[in-house]
Amino acid sequence: MTESIAKGNITPTNRISYLDAWIFPFKDPQAMIRLWWLPLISLVPLINVLVMRGWRLDLVGRMGTYRDQIVPRPGHIGRFIINGLILWLMSLLYALPQTILIWLFGAGLFTQARTIIEWFYRSFFTEAATMPFEEMMATVGTKLAISLIVPTIYYVLSWPVYRTAMIRYSVTGQITVFFDVVTTMPLLFRHSARLFLAFLYTIVTQIALFLISVALFFTGIGALLIPVVTIPINAWVTGHLYGQLARQMYPPVSQNTANERSLP
Repeated sequence: MTESIAKGNITPTNRISYLDAWIFPFKDPQAMIRLWWLPLISLVPLINVLVMRGWRLDLVGRMGTYRDQIVPRPGHIGRFIINGLILWLMSLLYALPQTILIWLFGAGLFTQARTIIEWFYRSFFTEAATMPFEEMMATVGTKLAISLIVPTIYYVLSWPVYRTAMIRYSVTGQITVFFDVVTTMPLLFRHSARLFLAFLYTIVTQIALFLISVALFFTGIGALLIPVVTIPINAWVTGHLYGQLARQMYPPVSQNTANERSLP
């Protein structure tokens, strides 16, 4: 039985629900049935990072095209791996300028950090004369701050561009959207507040998963469950968040227009 797409009576809300991103699988028995294999694939190194990104992309696309069942079937692992590879390649491409910035500032970063560490060591553990703290920070601290801030600023600015392109790709299946800045930027600016909120929720999710990992680690045997628990949760929480964004960017349309949208 085929699944319907983008029914006209479906209206997305104007907010991003973080709680829904966590609990949506538990509200639909069919969703839980389709999620059983994610903990198993999480145990396979390398394959898991490809499959999870591809699976998450499929989740985003299904939400963006208003599928009745948004959780992907487990029988499309090949497609998940291919899309996972594509997303990793696009991520590396988007990160290339940041890599160059880190390379340009990296040598200075380590030198300046070492200078600060040496200053504290000499000041507290030896009697060697050192420059005043204010003078040291004026000469070294500023350069250190710049070395850290410049790559960080690029990441913060590039994240919404990549994320918007990823959402477009999940709905249209066209890889060219990653290079179509002319169309991506207006979409980004129109939904900039929601993208920023999703960015914050993504950070909160990583913090929450880190705390869960720490708790499991200190239980002893629970340490073995860290990838089984955290990798699937990260995929479905962030995937649902980006799926909500997809629904904001692609409101419900008529059935004929919706059929032009294909899943990746």
